[in-house]
Amino acid sequence: MRACALVALSALLFASYAHADSSNISVTVFVAQCTDGSDNDGDSLIDYPSDSGCDSAGDDDETDGTPAQCDDGSDNDSDGLTDYPSDPGCDSDSDD
Repeated sequence: MRACALVALSALLFASYAHADSSNISVTVFVAQCTDGSDNDGDSLIDYPSDSGCDSAGDDDETDGTPAQCDDGSDNDSDGLTDYPSDPGCDSDSDD
């Protein structure tokens, strides 16, 4: 699977390079939270398999079960603002 993804990425990069000024090439690489080397949910555990919130290395959510109020998609304090970083009442996305 990784070999196929690498071949596809190489082909995409080559195609981009062939049709663009080399000074304007940019590449965006997606790294799932459970493999990015960071403690994204603030529980002092980092990545799969150490973080119990990670179901696999490809999991993009380190949180366990119910998300914190500052990362649940709701306006919990009824101030018209939802979640970190939009809500100034939230210091991080793991803030409750």
